[in-house]
Amino acid sequence: MKLLHGSNVDVVHPDLMECHDGNDFGKGFYLTDNPLRAVLMAKRKKLLRHKGGIIVSKFSFSLKDAEKSGLKILRFKNFTVEWARFILQNRCPDAAAHEYDIVIGPVADSTVDSIIEEYKAQYGAAYLDDKNLTNLIDRIS
Repeated sequence: MKLLHGSNVDVVHPDLMECHDGNDFGKGFYLTDNPLRAVLMAKRKKLLRHKGGIIVSKFSFSLKDAEKSGLKILRFKNFTVEWARFILQNRCPDAAAHEYDIVIGPVADSTVDSIIEEYKAQYGAAYLDDKNLTNLIDRIS
């Protein structure tokens, strides 16, 4: 399968040292099969870094080969309470690295980000409670 990475620079060999913490799936190299999402991410990176271009790099990936090689893979088919807990924990500044090599699932766009921020403000320290996370998923879906 062909996957895309949007950035302000051309990426030939991903370097995890260049990746930042606090993202939905933790520190890692993010890919998408959606060309529009890749372009939007490239525009965002260019704006954040104030340099470079809008560049979409292409990669070949085989999930079957990743599974055969024994990589730990976590999949979220859609927005669920488990997904919400996972991304909210990863977004914490002091988040511990998770045990997965590959995480597959939806990431929050700007609309979902706004809903998450409102939700966290409403629920405060109880934002990771299952009942409250169910309310978050209801708002997103």
